[in-house]
Amino acid sequence: MALLGRMERLDGNLLKQVPEKEITGLKNTYKFFILDVLAVASAAFLGYSYYDFLKNGPLLLLATAFFLFLALSAFKVMLIKSFFHRILVLLLESVALLPFFYLTPRSYLVWAAVLFFSVSILGEMSSRSRISNSLEVKFIMFTAPVFRASTVAFILFALLMYIPGLDNNKIFVSQNTFSSMFASSSWLLHDIYPLLDTNLSLKQFSERIALSKLSGTPAYESMAESDKLTFWKNASIQISDQIKKALDGNITDDQKVSDILYKVITDRLSKSESQFGYWFIALWTALVFVIAYSFGYVAWWICALGTLAIYELLIAVNVIAVRGESITKETVMFS
Repeated sequence: MALLGRMERLDGNLLKQVPEKEITGLKNTYKFFILDVLAVASAAFLGYSYYDFLKNGPLLLLATAFFLFLALSAFKVMLIKSFFHRILVLLLESVALLPFFYLTPRSYLVWAAVLFFSVSILGEMSSRSRISNSLEVKFIMFTAPVFRASTVAFILFALLMYIPGLDNNKIFVSQNTFSSMFASSSWLLHDIYPLLDTNLSLKQFSERIALSKLSGTPAYESMAESDKLTFWKNASIQISDQIKKALDGNITDDQKVSDILYKVITDRLSKSESQFGYWFIALWTALVFVIAYSFGYVAWWICALGTLAIYELLIAVNVIAVRGESITKETVMFS
């Protein structure tokens, strides 16, 4: 009996061998404070960059803010083990996104904050569950849920800040935003459509098309240089007139191609909105979400790989460390 009593006391001592609080408790409090401040600041920066994107269209600024926000979200879920600590930071992030949209109806702001917080916390809970049930640190596997959830949360926030403009005949992004997006993708468009240049006017664009069609043809190559010039100019005028007729709009030869495309798209969308009303707004919102999520899916993977590189660098310079935890856990099972 004495032996059994000693074994029970020994077993109890083993279960309390290393309290989890001692291992996972907050150390280097100032580092956690800096992480909290950076996380909230990145959310505010993301809100500002999206606001600026809707107004002026700097896509690079938005991409940079999005990367910083996702990277800090990943480090936050890896380093902050306290659930209530993460909830507090997420609440502050949800609020930090909003100030630049103070003219947006209050109901949209409330729903944007609630959806952003709810989706983000689900991602963090999923990531922490993976961390708790794994013996080794696997950065991509641990952070994938928070990357995915943060991306969806921001897309929902962005849509709710975008929708109010649909009721004010702002069915599309601003012209500055469109021009910036068009210019940012010009390198890709140039590979697919070598003749398309966003900085060309309609006249220059028509001249380039005419020259590409005429070059190499026997009839054109056999002409004298002066005749070639005249024939080319006449052909470019015909192409320009055909484009104006096809687009059925008040277009001049001096307008840039990007401005013409913007006018055509906004005219078509405005007509569809007038014809179908709220059905069109619902369909357009769903389409924008699908497009945004498609780009966001690629973007968060790129951000994950970039954050992994930063994670390895921080380990190399001993800012963060990977250490083992010898914690004995109790569990309930069938006997």
